[in-house]
Amino acid sequence: MGTHDYDTIKGPFFYNAEKPKDIQLAPLNQTRQYLADELLTAYETKPEYAHLKPYVPIIKDKELYPVIRDSNGVLCSLPPIINSNHSKISLNTKNVFIEVTATDLQKATIVLDTIVIMFSQYCKNEFTVEPVEIFYEADGRTEEYPVQ
Repeated sequence: MGTHDYDTIKGPFFYNAEKPKDIQLAPLNQTRQYLADELLTAYETKPEYAHLKPYVPIIKDKELYPVIRDSNGVLCSLPPIINSNHSKISLNTKNVFIEVTATDLQKATIVLDTIVIMFSQYCKNEFTVEPVEIFYEADGRTEEYPVQ
């Protein structure tokens, strides 16, 4: 899951799989760009990244890694490992984009509902949420979240 400063990115967003050598990002709270493999190796071996180490095996030996990019190709997230520094939220953030990826839709929905409710209480207009349209390429289905 990730939270992003919506004003720094542009929809629609794409959840795809890419070769590690094609993925380059400056991870959250860093400005240096890393290749995905290089980043995962650092997360596996450096003590300062011990909190991320348990997630590395989920994708490390895969041929393709999951990514979330905006419509300009800006990498927002390398789920389930880390988000990009490009779209990190700050005290000046006015619009938050929340994304959740999972292999279990019901669990993802529960997590997303919880996060949306928690964030929305701090909206200028309390509990104001704008829906997003989700297109499932595999079967052509479209859904709106949250359901209005």
